[in-house]
Amino acid sequence: MKEKVLVTGGAGYIGSHLSNILLDAGYKVKVFDNLLYGQKLDANLSNNNSYEFINGDIRDVKLIEKSLQDVDYIVHLASLTGEPACLKNTELCNSINTQAVQILNEVRSGLPIIFASSTSIYGETGKRHCTEETIPTPALPYSISKYESEKLLSKSENVVIFRPATAFGISFRHRLDLLINDFVFNAVKYNLIKVYDPNVLRTFVSVQDLAKAYLLAIEKFKLFSGGIYNVGFDHLNLDKQTIVDEIKKQTNCEVIVEKNRKDNDNRNFTVDYSKIKKLGFSETIGLVRGIDDMVRCYREIISDPSHYCVNFNQI
Repeated sequence: MKEKVLVTGGAGYIGSHLSNILLDAGYKVKVFDNLLYGQKLDANLSNNNSYEFINGDIRDVKLIEKSLQDVDYIVHLASLTGEPACLKNTELCNSINTQAVQILNEVRSGLPIIFASSTSIYGETGKRHCTEETIPTPALPYSISKYESEKLLSKSENVVIFRPATAFGISFRHRLDLLINDFVFNAVKYNLIKVYDPNVLRTFVSVQDLAKAYLLAIEKFKLFSGGIYNVGFDHLNLDKQTIVDEIKKQTNCEVIVEKNRKDNDNRNFTVDYSKIKKLGFSETIGLVRGIDDMVRCYREIISDPSHYCVNFNQI
């Protein structure tokens, strides 16, 4: 019998990729999502007999309990994502990103869960290289909410905690609020990238590889269980200037460095990814390929104002 995976936030940027990957791997998929951004469901998924969709609020206890019936694994991606959104509504951030996690943890009855945290929780550590043993010092609402959820879950059994790097790349439910995606879009649409603090370090992973990491954790859950894992690749610890240089190489866009502008996000560190690499996590889409994919897709759909939710797989 096929095992079933509940993917909360499964119609989102990462979840839409993960749903396809799980189905291809022979799992049944139950997606729980409130379609907050008005996105459409992938018809290829909706027409699959092994796919089920539940439209609901992750804070709805009764609906969550019902959704957990006949489920073998939980991948919890649902959240109010990113510091800008969370800074605008800190109460909603706490409600969705922390309180809902507590509810889910209480009603899952020991079901295996993989929780999506973030490397942003390392905050202003004062250290230039962060491992899973580095003590997080989150300073902004989104990262604080993720760390609080980590602490809640770490007291329970059958828990895997992922701290992913910042994702990039195309997705059915695309996002332009991610650094590389945003830079590439501006390069293609306006032939211009404006960058500030170009020497600040960030850490990245393609959305496709990130989705595959969740599949890997399901397939090797006994090995992963009880652990915290940074998810990414050491060679994708990069400064903004390196990102901009590659995009300029591919698009021949203009680059303006805004010297008088500063980033409110003071993260400036690299992350160690050796722990998850030892369990078999490997790269399939690197920076050059990821940027090339986006450049080609943006050029095809740049005249369509609905680009935000376009199914790039159909182009």
